[in-house]
Amino acid sequence: MADDKGLPAQDFERHKMHSEQLVTLAIAAVETAQAWLKFLITVEAALATGFGFLALGQEITFPRLVLALIICFFGAGLARILADVIVRHQRWQGWFIKKHVAVLDNSTAVFPTPVEPEPMPTTIAEIKTGVIGEAVGRIQSGLVGAWAIAAVLMILRFADKHAGLRLW
Repeated sequence: MADDKGLPAQDFERHKMHSEQLVTLAIAAVETAQAWLKFLITVEAALATGFGFLALGQEITFPRLVLALIICFFGAGLARILADVIVRHQRWQGWFIKKHVAVLDNSTAVFPTPVEPEPMPTTIAEIKTGVIGEAVGRIQSGLVGAWAIAAVLMILRFADKHAGLRLW
């Protein structure tokens, strides 16, 4: 049997344990998102360094162009995928917090009581991303745009050198 909040109708200690577990899960979701963000920064920095060696090195040959374009492709793709993973963890954190607030009406235990409480979402996709999720989305867009610009500039530099277009 369940209560009106969708929780098992049992004793106070059981609800308290459930609430503590949700807080632990929320903290774990934050730590995991931070680890993914560190990984995103590390991978993007390594790819940018490799791209810099190819772009600023010697003459641009076709194999160097291909390698640079592969790096740009992977940089943009990984930025998109890893940012989506980070946003997903932020949504899980929000879901854990919403469930924590629903347990024994913990609405004043950690967070202020909202004027108009939102209904409990049924899926993770329904959770708002929040400030951090929006910032990660902007970073994702910036990284994908930067890799696209880098790829176009490499193609133009190759064309300038080998086709004699004299673009700059």
